[in-house]
Amino acid sequence: MIGTAVGQLKDTLKNLSADNLEKAVRAITGARNIAVFYVENSSCTASDLVTKLTYLGFSCCSYSDYYLQNVSAGNLTKEDVAIGISYSGCSISTVDAMRIAKKAGARTIAITNFENTLLEKYADIVLITSGQHFIYGDAIFSRVSQLAVVDMIYTGILLSDYEKYTAILDRSSNTIRKQAYDAKPSEK
Repeated sequence: MIGTAVGQLKDTLKNLSADNLEKAVRAITGARNIAVFYVENSSCTASDLVTKLTYLGFSCCSYSDYYLQNVSAGNLTKEDVAIGISYSGCSISTVDAMRIAKKAGARTIAITNFENTLLEKYADIVLITSGQHFIYGDAIFSRVSQLAVVDMIYTGILLSDYEKYTAILDRSSNTIRKQAYDAKPSEK
């Protein structure tokens, strides 16, 4: 499994356009609102992306429900960004939400493992991860490469204005720190 995951990451490094990654970072940092659309196995990637963007101070929501995806997508504007995450690039609800978001004027970003998919048709920016097919466990390996792309987006945002985003991260971390128990070992 580890060898396969490493292969997926190497494939992602080869397939991912640095220019598109930079465009995605610029689109996200300039967005008023960010909506993330996904289904099933992409939930792990979507959750990680939303968590990281929220910690960086962005207004960000994710939707897996078909109806909420469509309503949210229809309410986006040219000031907003829609991100569709789909291993296959063919998930009906994710593709439909991206089509609606694009029609509403939002910038659209696709994170998918394959080129020339329906999802790509409605994306202004496409981030291609590993395009390998496996006869087992596609979902496991797709997450490895998609989570790496999320980490690259996060790092790109941090580096785009390090002082600003580290200050926001400090504020976010302080808020969470107040919610943790003291980590000192208890005395017996």
